[in-house]
Amino acid sequence: MTTIWQRALHPLGPVGAQGLSQAANLAAQLALIAFMGKTRFADLGLGLMTAATICFISEIGLGTYFLRESARSEQWLDSWRQSVGSRLIVAATAAALAWAALAWGAPNPGTARLVLLAAIPGVLISAANPTPLLFGLDKVRTASGGILLRFAIQSAGGVAIALAWPHHAEIGVGLAFSAGIVAQVLVGQMAGLPILALAPRRPRTVPPKAALRLWGLSLVGTINDRALPFVIGNAHPEILSAALIGLQILQTLVGIGTQMDRLLIPAVARGERSQDAQATWRRLHMPLLLLILPVIAATPVASTFFMPGWELAAFIFALEWASVVIGTLAFALAFARGGEKRVAYFMLVAVPLSTVAQVFLGGRVPLELILALRLIVAAFVGWLASCCVAALVNDTARA
Repeated sequence: MTTIWQRALHPLGPVGAQGLSQAANLAAQLALIAFMGKTRFADLGLGLMTAATICFISEIGLGTYFLRESARSEQWLDSWRQSVGSRLIVAATAAALAWAALAWGAPNPGTARLVLLAAIPGVLISAANPTPLLFGLDKVRTASGGILLRFAIQSAGGVAIALAWPHHAEIGVGLAFSAGIVAQVLVGQMAGLPILALAPRRPRTVPPKAALRLWGLSLVGTINDRALPFVIGNAHPEILSAALIGLQILQTLVGIGTQMDRLLIPAVARGERSQDAQATWRRLHMPLLLLILPVIAATPVASTFFMPGWELAAFIFALEWASVVIGTLAFALAFARGGEKRVAYFMLVAVPLSTVAQVFLGGRVPLELILALRLIVAAFVGWLASCCVAALVNDTARA
């Protein structure tokens, strides 16, 4: 376990690379706010967030699935090419739906749509993103280097274009987004992946059930996360810019933590002991507490400076974030041993219902009540996921 942590936290490990990348991304967005102003950035930020969301949704669970499959079998190329075809279809469909959604949720839809339009090439190319393959094949530093390269191009390139051509900043930021993804895909070829890994193939069957289940969870979870800025923008546009930054910081911290999956899942696929889930859960309790408690305390304090009058809303969201951190780790450990079905099925029902309720209630009830609903769902998911880990350990002990 110590070796895994060292590899993960290294600058060319998944956690280290993601942390550095997100720090660069945050710095770039703060620079854009300073240069462009909060109002213009709100639309630009929504466009960027939408493009990133499409890339994430279009993975349809196959990113995590191939972490496991490429680690335990050499016969992955044909199924990978079919997955690229499936992801292209989903990406194109999601882009069309997002185009319509921006008309409803963005304060200035034209600006957000320009960003998305310029990002579409990257969105489509992301269907062949080789990062899961590289991690599964134990090319950890190469995969992490690709992550760093992508965000360096997107962050530095976006800011540079916005400074050089301020009247075309939206298109420039979108093009930088696309260029970063192209560079990441090319890293896979430089690492020796077959050229056919870039070639989509018509899917002969639906993706595996495990991948579809993961995709469903990614879909409902991402839509739930991304619905909140739209709800805020529609009901309280005056705080949208500050809220976008705050949401991104907290959600980024969750994303950085989940990068451990890129090492843990392949390790388990190669035959790690079944007690590793229990040992990992125990070892991460204290680090989680050290991370969670200060963030919960700091979030409403930060709100007094950037969103005065919204301290209670910020505190409730911080509690939801803490529940998500715990639930995400527990779910990953359960998934590694095939014990995630119970919490997965609950999430597939409860999270969409919560999202619909948020959209319906947005502007009709105080924002704090909407955030409280999100907190209740997240807390129950975290509890249920931890129960799944405990049940898995108990089953193993009985076996």
